[in-house]
Amino acid sequence: MPETGIISPKSTQPPVQVPYPGSWIDRLVQAIDRLPGPAWLFYVVMFVTGALLNNAIRWLDGSLAAGEFIPIRVADAGYYIFFIALYHHLRRIARRSFKNFQPLLNAPGAEAEKIEYRLTTLPRRFGWLAFALGLALAIITLQTDPASFGLDIVKTIWPFVYLYILSIFTFSSMFALLIQIIRQLWLVNFLHQQVTQVNLFQLTSAHALADLTARTGIGLVLFVVFSGLTESTNISDLNLYFLVIIGVLAVIVFVAPLLGMRNRLDAEKERLLSAADERIQLTISRIHARVDADEQGVIGDLQATLSTLIEERKFIQAISTLPWEPGTLRGFASTVLLPILLWLVTRLLERLI
Repeated sequence: MPETGIISPKSTQPPVQVPYPGSWIDRLVQAIDRLPGPAWLFYVVMFVTGALLNNAIRWLDGSLAAGEFIPIRVADAGYYIFFIALYHHLRRIARRSFKNFQPLLNAPGAEAEKIEYRLTTLPRRFGWLAFALGLALAIITLQTDPASFGLDIVKTIWPFVYLYILSIFTFSSMFALLIQIIRQLWLVNFLHQQVTQVNLFQLTSAHALADLTARTGIGLVLFVVFSGLTESTNISDLNLYFLVIIGVLAVIVFVAPLLGMRNRLDAEKERLLSAADERIQLTISRIHARVDADEQGVIGDLQATLSTLIEERKFIQAISTLPWEPGTLRGFASTVLLPILLWLVTRLLERLI
C-alpha cells in the first residue's frame, strides 16, 4: 500500500511518510477539530440535536404527541456521540502522552512521528471492519428487539430509517473505538519494551503512557455509568453481564499494558540497590581495615560516608516502581471504578439470588 505524506500547513519540512491512510473516524474527528470553537461544544450541540430529533421523528410519525419528550429517547442521544467523543479524547491524550514518553526512545524525529501516527490513527481497513461489524449489529439489534427502541408503536417507515442510520453509525463508532483501544494498548506495551534505560530519579517520562491507559479505563467506566443510569429500570440480563465485562475490562486496560514498564523499573531499582550495597560493603571493609591497622583516628570520614550510603539506600528503597504517578491508581479505583463495580456486583447478585 503506498504511503501517504502528512505535513502541517505552516511547516516547511518535507512531509513525513506515514505507513497507512487513516480511517473514516479519524477524518471525522479531524473535521471536528477544524470547526470553530472547542470540540466539547460541538458534542454538546450534537447531543441536544440528537435528543430533539429522537423525539421529533416520532412527532412527525404521529406516534408521539407534538412537543412531548420521552426521557429514554433523550438519553439515547448520548450513545450517538459518546464513542466518537471518547475516541477523539483518547487521540489527543495519546499524542500528548507520547510526546512526554519520547525521551526514553532512541528514535529519530521522522521515526517518532510515525510511531505517534500509529498510536493516534486507526488504519483504514480497520475502519471498514468496524463499519461492517456496526452494520451487522445494528440490523440484528433492531430486528430482534425493536421495542427497546420504541419501534413497536411507530406508524410510518421514517423512524425505522432514522434509527437504522443512527444505529449503524453508533455501533460502527463503538467498534472503531474498541479496535483502536486494543491497538493503542498493544502499542503501549510495545513501546515500553523498546525502552533500554530508565532513570528512577526522573520518572515523568516513564509514567507518561499511564495517562493514556488510565483515561481509557475511565472512559470505559463512564460508559458503564451512563448505561447503568439510563437503563437501570429495564436492563436485561445480557446487558448487565456486558456492563460487568466492560467494568472488568477497564481494570485490565489500565494495568496490563503497564506491566512491562513496571518490570523495567523494578530491574533498575534492583541495580541501584545492588550498587549501593556494594559501596556499603566496600566502606565497611575499609573501616575494618583501619581498625585492624589501629588507625581509628581516620575512621570519622568513613563513618560519614557509610551514613550517607545508608541514607542513599533508604531513599532508593522508598522509590515506587509503579508505572504511574502515586495518586493515579488510588484516584482511579476510589473515585470512579470501585463504586461502579460495587453497583454492578449488587445488581448481578440481585439477578442470581
